[in-house]
Amino acid sequence: MNAFLLSHAVTDSTHATHLSLVGGKYNIRTPDDVTLFFALYASCAHDLFLIERVLYPSRFFVDLDSCNVTNATLQTICNSLNIGAFEIYVNSENARNFHVIFREYIIETPIQAKLKCAEMGLFNVNVRQSIDTSVYHTGLRMVGSKKGYGKSPIYVPIDKHSMLCMRDLYSASIHHDPMKATLFKPQRTLKTARVHTNCQTNEAFDFSLINTQYSHIVPSKIILLNENVVILNTNIRWCSNINDHHKSNTISFVINRRKKECHQICHCRCSHRTCSTFRSKIIKIKVIDFYKIEKSIV
Repeated sequence: MNAFLLSHAVTDSTHATHLSLVGGKYNIRTPDDVTLFFALYASCAHDLFLIERVLYPSRFFVDLDSCNVTNATLQTICNSLNIGAFEIYVNSENARNFHVIFREYIIETPIQAKLKCAEMGLFNVNVRQSIDTSVYHTGLRMVGSKKGYGKSPIYVPIDKHSMLCMRDLYSASIHHDPMKATLFKPQRTLKTARVHTNCQTNEAFDFSLINTQYSHIVPSKIILLNENVVILNTNIRWCSNINDHHKSNTISFVINRRKKECHQICHCRCSHRTCSTFRSKIIKIKVIDFYKIEKSIV
């Protein structure tokens, strides 16, 4: 295995399909190389410390940390997504850490993966709170690989107690077609998406934790300001800063996608008011509302 990895080592991480948690970058893309790699991996007698780099298009996968659900419950939730066959892997020393690989559902971008995670989280609050979405920009530790020297936990199939075989490695791989897949590169020009005022009730947002007046917000426009910030413009004149309606100015809501947080701002610029610099308290966005926001800007 060491000789194989050395022959596929690269210095430029943008070309790597696999990374070593103890140092090393490797490019293993061709079908013949992948087959040989899995054969060596399955028969390797010493410890391995590899992660598969996430390349797009990719199989959809989910990383759950400290998820307080049973294997049966997790299987039911995965089936409820109705996106095809999947395999569940569990941490050998922590039965509440899971990896789930959906072999038939292909994702093109990290956002698409996060949207599907939001949908998955609607089925169970413990799942929702346990999903680690950072893996859609990094990758996933391979089944059977350790995290580092002296760290023994590995991920294994929940229904397998024998040695890993090549079939296990193919099933556990997040790579869809490494010959064509690439690292995700955000577009420099961001698309603005609009939500019209005649949208249905279920397309409204609940920001009542800012103020009870904001329990049913229907945006006039949704603006993707940058990769992390979304602005929800509205036709609403009621402002929580003055606890009253403005005569003509409206309010907007600022969404922090990374933190899943929201606050209200006001467009009033009157010199006798403080609205121009006003920023309401920050609230956590409900999962269903965050899901609708992400869906609107894809």
